[in-house]
Amino acid sequence: MERTNYVDKAKSLMLKTARTTALVIMPLAAAVSAHAGSIVASNSVALPSGNVSCSTNVVSGSCQGGDMQLADLGSGVQGLSFFTSGGFGQTFFLSSGSGEIVQMTLADSGTLGGTIPAGTMIPVAWNFTMAGFSGATIQSWNLGFELGSLPGFTDYGAVSGSGTGGGTVSGSAILNVPGDISGGNTLYETVLLSMTVDVAGFGGVTVTVPNNTSWDFQSVAASSVPEPASLGLIGAGLAFFGALIRRRRKQ
Repeated sequence: MERTNYVDKAKSLMLKTARTTALVIMPLAAAVSAHAGSIVASNSVALPSGNVSCSTNVVSGSCQGGDMQLADLGSGVQGLSFFTSGGFGQTFFLSSGSGEIVQMTLADSGTLGGTIPAGTMIPVAWNFTMAGFSGATIQSWNLGFELGSLPGFTDYGAVSGSGTGGGTVSGSAILNVPGDISGGNTLYETVLLSMTVDVAGFGGVTVTVPNNTSWDFQSVAASSVPEPASLGLIGAGLAFFGALIRRRRKQ
């Protein structure tokens, strides 16, 4: 009677399993290598600068500002930093004594040289000071970051922060670009501060945005997260490999 060599049979099964594993894992590794990496614009893109404007809804006062380009962090999308020149002061009279809305807007626009892909995450950050004087008190504030194809539009994305009281405030958020911003299109970047102010008699507010990471559309850093298509390939490959193992066990 012929004896079965179970040791040889086990070695043969292990060798076949190893070969099958290699056939599955190697293409998956290639797929991840091909699809993982930076979110890169079609060409190097810098958010437009040099055409900055500063405006307010209050007649009496001053509004001066500027902006500067931020360094590329490896993704091909450079950011923009807004700041005020010599501080921002507004003086106004409020007869009712409460609920005065004071707005300040820093904006720029220009033509993109390359495309910013849909889904690009643009970090925004703020660090500025608000102060009331001569009896004025800041009750609440809202700060919005907007990207649009026209002034005041948010079709390329928007995000905001808010709080109560004055003083020095700082924070950050993520603006998600909903659709491609194609090269050759005009892009408007806008930062809008809106404050609700109470004042007894005659008073005003001062807003200072220092030139050091103040109101920023920050540069987009390179990302090494695999794309959804790559993750799908990995899942399909692992499922196939699991099915092969179960099949071997039944034999």
